[in-house]
Amino acid sequence: MGSTSCRGCGGGRAPRCVSCPASTLTPAVPRSLAPANGSAPCGSFEQLEYWANNFDDFAAALVTLWNVMVVNNWQVFLDAFRRYAGPWSKVYFVLWWLVSSVIWVNLFLALILENFLHKWDRRSHLQSLTGDSEATSQMTVELLFRDVLEEPTEEELMEKLSHHPHLQLCR
Repeated sequence: MGSTSCRGCGGGRAPRCVSCPASTLTPAVPRSLAPANGSAPCGSFEQLEYWANNFDDFAAALVTLWNVMVVNNWQVFLDAFRRYAGPWSKVYFVLWWLVSSVIWVNLFLALILENFLHKWDRRSHLQSLTGDSEATSQMTVELLFRDVLEEPTEEELMEKLSHHPHLQLCR
């Protein structure tokens, strides 16, 4: 099989040994030795040529896990990694999908929606400034200075615009 220099598998005998550089989760098949697309079952890992989607390096692992997270042909990955790495890879991919998509994405979206709803809730903006220790002072600048704000007249606007250095108005 190979030399016994690897402490993890004894020289490349285990297909999923992370210590041995000779054993990878997906075989490194040179293009000249790869079977033609017609010889592999339609829709399989081999036929779709997903050889780059593996765990051989960090970047390839990120791409593979991203594809599983967004459910992009994940049945192909589950089948291929079950064949090459064993049945526990299915459990890993399902748990990865549950944690990454279902739990974290939903928590993130819930946090964004909660903040959005809190910001636009009328009760959080229309508060009395009675000096209550429980009353919060989350007011916008417009609400703070509403009584002193006044809209400029059209003449004042045209005067300011006519003196603008980068704007030329036709009269």
